[in-house]
Amino acid sequence: MNYNYSNIPSVLFILLTITVTGLAQTAGNPDTILPGPRAQIETPIAINPTDPNKLFGAAITQPEPAEENRIGYYYSFDRGATWNGNDDINGPGLGDPVVAFDPDGVGYILYQKQSDSGLYLHKSPDGGASWSGPITVVLFNPNEHKVDRPWLAISPERNIATGYYDIYVSYSQFEEPTYTDDTHIRVYKSSDGAQTFSQWYSWNGTQSTGALGSFVATGPGEKVFISFAKFEEGPKESQPATSILVTGSESNGTQFTSFQLDVNQIGTLYHRWSLPGFLGDSAANEAQKTQESLCRSLQRG
Repeated sequence: MNYNYSNIPSVLFILLTITVTGLAQTAGNPDTILPGPRAQIETPIAINPTDPNKLFGAAITQPEPAEENRIGYYYSFDRGATWNGNDDINGPGLGDPVVAFDPDGVGYILYQKQSDSGLYLHKSPDGGASWSGPITVVLFNPNEHKVDRPWLAISPERNIATGYYDIYVSYSQFEEPTYTDDTHIRVYKSSDGAQTFSQWYSWNGTQSTGALGSFVATGPGEKVFISFAKFEEGPKESQPATSILVTGSESNGTQFTSFQLDVNQIGTLYHRWSLPGFLGDSAANEAQKTQESLCRSLQRG
């Protein structure tokens, strides 16, 4: 099985920026999303494939210093002219929101919960106005494992065997509750409408090789791609990534083909890791964008 990875096309990204006053910057005058006392950061957005008038987004909402971060959700049914929503979907201690629609217009919000080292998913049947309770994707003892940087992708076609769209969740997993060695990449999959999840793909790091920042993307014909940054000495403070690994399957995971991009093959790409778990500079952000661009571009190939 051979993939043609040459001449990877550029990708248009739609970004939602929410300021501390709750404003989304659009072309022209800004539209009010949900003004309030909570600052809003990490703001993904999705467009309903069945009706482009319908949008929904999410954000980490930052309260007063004495409280923990929460996840807010916001939706619009008139192309962003007016918005509704809530600054709190499931209590404190949440982070890293990711959003998506399936081809039928069902909305999904994924996030991590720091207190129990778990990943949780919510479903919306009405374009983001109402949400299910939290669905557990993975759950660990936080003293043994830590999860970080989740990502979400939904297949464009129904699973022939189950009749549902396959849902993929990728994340970085740390064997200790510190951002040091032994970092792994995991992908969990649901083929029953998010009722259950099971591990579908794994890449295991060691004390001499680690990984971070996975992205997963899907395409027609059971195509799935995963990309992540690879570190030859584990993602330590000031340790740059040595390469980006991209793995693809067009056989529902029965066979994978991988290729590796060394950092010096893509110009100035540079991925730096900074304790206690935040990517510390603009170059790191460019590395993340490159990973996502690769994954999204390859789904079209």
